[in-house]
Amino acid sequence: MRQIVADASARLGGVEARHEAELLLLHVLDRPRSWLFAHATDPLAAADQAAFETLLARRVAGEPVAYLTGRRGFWTLDLEVDPATLIPRPETELLVELALERLPQDRALRLADLGTGSGAIALALASERPQAQV
Repeated sequence: MRQIVADASARLGGVEARHEAELLLLHVLDRPRSWLFAHATDPLAAADQAAFETLLARRVAGEPVAYLTGRRGFWTLDLEVDPATLIPRPETELLVELALERLPQDRALRLADLGTGSGAIALALASERPQAQV
């Protein structure tokens, strides 16, 4: 597995190459990241290798990792994404922080996150304000 990730990282290039290669491999294997470290020298089944190569080729062609895996972490949430949704950006978490500073903690709120993508902002706010309705 270690060599597969290294080879994929070289093909991807860039600062996030290793992380992206690991995410794609773990997605194919449906395993947590810790599993990869414990099984670094294990061989990869042919079917898994083929699935990984397909995802890797799509990533090399420029398709975002979040669309390839169908998931994106945002705030403390694991969100489902697809090409019909905008992928939440890390900088948007700053907006969540600012909003939380201003939103009351002890009142019921109604939150709307319209036309911004996956609804990540409202979902993140609601995760911190249990009385909120999205």
